[in-house]
Amino acid sequence: MPSSTSQPQTPDHVTLRAGRYTATTTAAGGALASLRHDDRDLVLPSGGQLGRPAFEGAICAPWPNRVVDGRWEHDGQQHELAITEPDRGHALHGFVHDQRWNLLESTATTARWGLDTQPQPGYPWALTLATAYELDAEGGLTWQVTAQQRPIETGPAGPAPYGVTVHPYFVAGEGPAQDWTLELPAESVLTVDERLVPQDLVPVGEASLDLRGGRMLGEQQIDHAFGGLTERVARLTTPAGSGVEVTWSADHRWVQIFTAQWDARRPRHAVALEPMTCPPDAFNSGTDLIMLTEEPVTVGWQVRAL
Repeated sequence: MPSSTSQPQTPDHVTLRAGRYTATTTAAGGALASLRHDDRDLVLPSGGQLGRPAFEGAICAPWPNRVVDGRWEHDGQQHELAITEPDRGHALHGFVHDQRWNLLESTATTARWGLDTQPQPGYPWALTLATAYELDAEGGLTWQVTAQQRPIETGPAGPAPYGVTVHPYFVAGEGPAQDWTLELPAESVLTVDERLVPQDLVPVGEASLDLRGGRMLGEQQIDHAFGGLTERVARLTTPAGSGVEVTWSADHRWVQIFTAQWDARRPRHAVALEPMTCPPDAFNSGTDLIMLTEEPVTVGWQVRAL
């Protein structure tokens, strides 16, 4: 195993190389800025700055997706988060994506970034997080996030509610995303209203969102959380057969699919696949929340080229 390299001052980026893969990770949110196989992007590259409006490559914690209206209750205490999705009025994707992480160690094929969070409005716990990237010539990119509560004198007693996802926009290959096929073995999907507030968990066939056998995306716009996962894998492929495969650890019972139609005048060119440990608005529903103590909790994802 290569020895770690001490970093007296955290750089902005660390680039990893293994075989035909190259990945760039960044101090801005501890995020994945790029992932390539040969000369092909597997994720939509980002500049690696703070404040990425589309959350490209971000780590979304201590909650993924939305807390509706930014309000939630825990142990009889009302909490109010900053509204970070003003057009819909929700608190979106946590807050660690918009903080600078510190490089803990790196080698030619690995990087590990860390962050100690402070209590935030609406989230009075302090956390310690680390994200680890490892690039392998055969298996592609393995990406893990470890979190634990860091007790502080002024913090609340008891475990900290927690959820996490990562937010790459995957690129199958040439051509518009409308021509790509997405395969996700999920039996149910969470319907939403016009503000993307969760409504009902229904069979995928009832919602016309059955991706189990693979489905060409076409013009359908998707921004939904899928559950009832029978396997922990998703594949995005072009008609020519190139593509990307994403797998995840057992802690993830949900996957958000976002077909990324930012501008109706342009073809879609990437699809966000976000394996989540909990569904949208889990701080209110309590569904699949992780309760963090001082014991570390690690979850992970793997990405490889097809």
